[in-house]
Amino acid sequence: MSNTTLARRHRSAQQALAATLTLDITRLWRALVGEDGPRPVWDDTLRPQLATLVQERRTRSAALALSYYQMARADAGVAGDPPVVRVPRAPAAQVDTALTVTGLVSYERAVRSGRTPDQASDTAIVTVTGAAERLVQDAGRTAIAEAVRRDDQAVAWYRLPGPTPCPFCAMLASRGAVYKTRETASVTEDGDRYHDHCACTPVPVFSRDAALPPEVQRWVDAWPQVTAGAEDPIKAWRAYVRSQRAKAEESSPSTTESTNA
Repeated sequence: MSNTTLARRHRSAQQALAATLTLDITRLWRALVGEDGPRPVWDDTLRPQLATLVQERRTRSAALALSYYQMARADAGVAGDPPVVRVPRAPAAQVDTALTVTGLVSYERAVRSGRTPDQASDTAIVTVTGAAERLVQDAGRTAIAEAVRRDDQAVAWYRLPGPTPCPFCAMLASRGAVYKTRETASVTEDGDRYHDHCACTPVPVFSRDAALPPEVQRWVDAWPQVTAGAEDPIKAWRAYVRSQRAKAEESSPSTTESTNA
């Protein structure tokens, strides 16, 4: 089985984990939040339960990622054991802040804008699940990136985007397999950053001759063609990627990611 196939399966597994998380959060919100909104139950009940879901699913995300890394490494013919990587729990303050801003604050902002309690809940569920999914999947992404950094046999990792990435993700994918150390990611404009509702995953590479999959190579090829001679390369890139997303939406409107650039 090729590394590309393994990577796609791993991304699907992480997306399935995110989907079950979204379902669980939606059910929890609907069960606890009434006409008075989430504030009466936020501090003592809803936020702690949401935070518990996030931390539990982070453990699963990291386990999926490390299992995939081991399979990808073996598939590449690399001998020996992969490095030991332990992904810590997300800081409680970080989780609580993210959930509060995208849950409680999002709801109350929607109500102030004139939406009904039901509409505000719909809005808040979308935003809070996006933040929760990112917090959970970042555990798996961190596990792979850290394994590559520690593994002498790993060359780098590249960003495998979803079917219709936002301009930000497409730009980072266009750099190919260049990410290895924290310093590399910093030089290449935060290649390890992900946004809410992001479908991207890092893919380890163990050979400098390894070919990139079509969904990455298309962006590698497009970047110089789109930005060459452009007065504002980033603006030109955004317009190009959005045009590609619009075309995709015509045939499959449910596959696009949230725009983040």
